[in-house]
Amino acid sequence: MRNPILLALPVVLALAFFLGRLSAPEAAPSGESTSQTFATRASDSDESPAETLEPVNAAREAPESRPSGGEAPPDRDAQSRAALIDSLFSDSLLEHARDGFERGWSFAREDSPDESRIEAGVEAFREGVLELPVAIGLEAARELNTQEELAADARLGGTFALLERLDSKRAGPVFDVVLDQKTFDGLFERSSTPSVRDGLTALRSDDPIEDGATLDVPSGVYVLGDLGRKLGVDFPTDLTIRGAGRESTLIVVSSDWSTYARVRNLTLERCTVHANNNYLFDVRTEPMSVTVRRARLIGWTSGAGSSCLFGTEELALRVEDSEIDGSFCRSMRSGQIFDVRTNGLVARFDRCRIRATRPFRYVRDGATLAFVNCTFEEILSSPKEVPANVRVQGGAVQWFQGDDPEILKRDVNELFPDWAERVERLF
Repeated sequence: MRNPILLALPVVLALAFFLGRLSAPEAAPSGESTSQTFATRASDSDESPAETLEPVNAAREAPESRPSGGEAPPDRDAQSRAALIDSLFSDSLLEHARDGFERGWSFAREDSPDESRIEAGVEAFREGVLELPVAIGLEAARELNTQEELAADARLGGTFALLERLDSKRAGPVFDVVLDQKTFDGLFERSSTPSVRDGLTALRSDDPIEDGATLDVPSGVYVLGDLGRKLGVDFPTDLTIRGAGRESTLIVVSSDWSTYARVRNLTLERCTVHANNNYLFDVRTEPMSVTVRRARLIGWTSGAGSSCLFGTEELALRVEDSEIDGSFCRSMRSGQIFDVRTNGLVARFDRCRIRATRPFRYVRDGATLAFVNCTFEEILSSPKEVPANVRVQGGAVQWFQGDDPEILKRDVNELFPDWAERVERLF
């Protein structure tokens, strides 16, 4: 998440320069104060109001006429402000401001600033500190407004609009979307008329597959080529590939699944998918929404450092009651779940078993990941690799403690004996 303090500081410092706070102050007329405050004023445009800050004298101008024989009443606002400054700024803090001013001066000049410039700089520091909470509050409110807009967009089912806005506006993470079960499930709402087809027949055929189709794949071992290339630019919406159970149906991927089409609501269910040392998805041009349910994903690491299950553009991912096990990969020294190089990533894992991989790597700061009631075993990442935009709820992470992760490697024959001899190629 963006740091509002860092965002606000340049504004405050710029104001100080433009208002001449760092130039030598002119002598003020007797009885008047040189201190200024900043008032917030909205732009007159019809677009989102851009906040500007203009100087307003803290000391109010004296009325044109005064009661005869009387003196001007004391400026209570100026007195209150002076008392506030005295109470907030200790000698050590002001000394820190002087040292910082002189250090900053030395970056651009070889001489030393005169005392009047230092004093003006310290005064600008005081004013900046007094006004900084306003700028921080404004930025925090704007950020919350953006997050609420994104959540409203998600509730309306605008999955890809949400992902693209996250990517372009860098407004994430959006935990109010991902951690709210109803809102998150709304991202995957089906819009097509459902149908059930024999999966073997449909996948062998050159005929198009309709939107909303569930392809039932029976027990056995099946090889699928590039699913994206087979289905082409008319990749069906709401497509489900459903096996007979993850202990019974093994789908072996012979090459990365890639496509130039938008993939909306692809579901892998009740099967084991062996990526066979390929990426499972390599989709770099269009967004995807994917559900993995009661399935097992294995074998995606070839030994290349960027090997991953999901190498995608924007991605909405829902994983439920499933296993992601890196111990069946060719190499244990590399690879991870994600290589999504955009903030447009929202992913939630519920009741999953995640083993011998790096679930938190290659995740941008604006992405949002949540692991709810998941089991983590022999995780190869370092605890330092868990970023602030990852939430683990209801489960503890067990980190791999050994020196050589290759000792974790397992053989697919443990799951499906003689699987290579039993393969049936579908396309």
